[in-house]
Amino acid sequence: MSPRKRHYEVYLVGHGHGCYARNYVKHFMGETWAISKAKAVNNIRYRIHQSGEELPGGLGDSEGMGYVEYVLEAEEV
Repeated sequence: MSPRKRHYEVYLVGHGHGCYARNYVKHFMGETWAISKAKAVNNIRYRIHQSGEELPGGLGDSEGMGYVEYVLEAEEV
């Protein structure tokens, strides 16, 4: 018997490091049914790629004091 799929909402979240050490606003990217959080993130990443869009890369400052890394995070509904 295969694992039961669960309903997830996936968000784009910016995690700051260094002088930007805080979490930034979450942006809703979509919802999906999956067997794990990792699979839910991969489902949404695939949809974004298929639509011709790209996820933002990390943003750093000119002095190298910190940066913001954007990641997809799933939350079970």
